Amino acid sequence: VQSPSLSAVVDSGAEIVCLPTDEGCRVLERNPALDIRVANSATVQPESLVETDAHVYDGETGVTTVVAGVQAYVSPHFPSALLSSPILSAYHGAELRLYRAPRMGGEMLWANGTSTAFVGPPYRVQVVFCVPATADVALVSAGQQGLVQLWHERLCHPCEGVMCRLH
Repeated sequence: VQSPSLSAVVDSGAEIVCLPTDEGCRVLERNPALDIRVANSATVQPESLVETDAHVYDGETGVTTVVAGVQAYVSPHFPSALLSSPILSAYHGAELRLYRAPRMGGEMLWANGTSTAFVGPPYRVQVVFCVPATADVALVSAGQQGLVQLWHERLCHPCEGVMCRLH
């Protein structure tokens, strides 16, 4: 299950990740006891604390980087998704680089070696939020991989073409 692609704001001063909806997320807690002060100094009570996998798309290169296990607060009072670069740095290995005139914008450098460029200010990236895989899904995937290896060995290590015809 995933959300539609959103234009998210990358904020170097935000201390939390904020989402306008819990679509594409797994809810961890309903009505957390927290008041969030937003940019216009209003106070917002979040509806939930969620976990999601953020698929961040780089429009220049076409590369999508998956940031797994992002925790965020959800409220319909947030006008758009807001990605906190301090949170992405501290918990997900991202490094933020901002550029000044004439180029403007910046990029997120990810721990896996990929990068995501953005323009601005405001700094915007395209992102899709997806429900993280559960432990059961991971076990099934691992089990299927073991089954393929088992039949590969039973058939005396046939070439890839023979294995493809067995599916």
